[in-house]
Amino acid sequence: MQSEINKTVKNYKQELKIKHPELSDYKIKKLIKDKKICLEQEIKEYLELFYELFNQQTFKKAIRYIDLLKNELKGFPKLLSEYLNKNFFPEYRKFLKFLKNPFKEKLERTNNKLENYLGNTLDKHTKRIYRTPEGMFAYIMSRKNGWIENRNQDLTN
Repeated sequence: MQSEINKTVKNYKQELKIKHPELSDYKIKKLIKDKKICLEQEIKEYLELFYELFNQQTFKKAIRYIDLLKNELKGFPKLLSEYLNKNFFPEYRKFLKFLKNPFKEKLERTNNKLENYLGNTLDKHTKRIYRTPEGMFAYIMSRKNGWIENRNQDLTN
C-alpha cells in the first residue's frame, strides 16, 4: 500500500514540475509532503470503516457488512479500493473463519499461534499433505528433487 502511495506522490511531483515550472524545489517538496499526509489520512479514515468488519459478532453479519463495503467501495480512495478488490475480496472468507466456528470456551489445541493460524486458514487438501508421514515424505522428496534439478542446471550453466 505504501508503495502505491509513493507512486502516486511521484506522479504528482512530475505533474507539478510540468504545470508549474516556476516553483522552487523547496515549495514542491512541501506540496508533495502535504499531499502524502492528506492521502495517508484519508486512507486511515476509510481503513477504520474496513476494520469494523472484524468486530462483527456473527458470520452472517460480517458477510452483510462485506456486501455493504462492496457497495460503498466507489467512495473509497482509489488506491484502497484497488487494493481491496485485488487482495481482500477474493479471499475474505478465510479471514472470517473464526466467526463461522465460534470459540466454545475450550483451550486452543495448540499454543503455537502460527500452527493454529495455518490450521484454520489452509484448505483441507493442503492440511492433509502434512498430516501423514507419507504425505510429509512426499512433500520433502518433491522439494528435494526440485532443488537437485535447479542445482544441476546452475552447475551446468
